[in-house]
Amino acid sequence: VVGIVLSKIGHDVFGLDVTDRALNLAQHNNELNKTSLKVAKVTDDLSKYHNSFKTVLLNQPIRAGKEVIHSMFDNSYEFLKHEGVLYVVMKKQHGALSAVKHLETLFDEVVIIKKSKGYYIIKNTKY
Repeated sequence: VVGIVLSKIGHDVFGLDVTDRALNLAQHNNELNKTSLKVAKVTDDLSKYHNSFKTVLLNQPIRAGKEVIHSMFDNSYEFLKHEGVLYVVMKKQHGALSAVKHLETLFDEVVIIKKSKGYYIIKNTKY
């Protein structure tokens, strides 16, 4: 939904996911909404995406485990261009504070920009 909305208001959006079902639904919604969202399946070799994006929005799976989620943060850092930003939405009870600590080891600036009802929006900037 976020990708469709951003595409509809003029942003160039590229969506990655690990599941075919999510990618098929995104493509279907792209066609229904006549947007220009591009989608691809995440593969083991993500190096082709390094330094490609100015913004990454991450909606990580909540029960994937800390190791998988930290790997997603690490990959997101590599995807970003200089002065790129990663936005993460995460519940406190799902490890938001631990996530912030890991993000601080990667990014030059980590700021919790909003807290509401147990959810954190974390902005991470790469300089």
